[in-house]
Amino acid sequence: MDKYMLQLFILSTLILQITTISGKKPICFLSRRIRIYAVNQLPPNSPALLLRCQSGNHDLGYQTLYYPGQEFTFNFCINFRTLFFCHFWWSGKDLSFEVFNNLGEHRRRCDDNNLCYYEVRSDGIYFSKERPPKELKMLYGW
Repeated sequence: MDKYMLQLFILSTLILQITTISGKKPICFLSRRIRIYAVNQLPPNSPALLLRCQSGNHDLGYQTLYYPGQEFTFNFCINFRTLFFCHFWWSGKDLSFEVFNNLGEHRRRCDDNNLCYYEVRSDGIYFSKERPPKELKMLYGW
């Protein structure tokens, strides 16, 4: 009987976990919601920033950020193996990396405010745990 109760609990937890990938706030049951920001802080009048973010289950499609300050944001409820990565293209350069991995360092990186803020500049990608950022750390150079 205990075996069936555990299975029922796990099944009901999975059913009640409502995950929405969009700009809307998802309802997370027994998990945390993480918000990812990708912000264009490239020089004015430079080529547009193109990006594409996805996980194993969700492809958020191509996004184009045309001007400084423009952002793309999405959120999700984490589970045991949540992994999102983004690919960025700008002015003949490209860079792809994990923006969140529940099994890696990104989990701790986003813990404080349940958000990860990535700022794209002409020399690379910067990170902050806050929005607006008080302090930025360079993560990756082009």
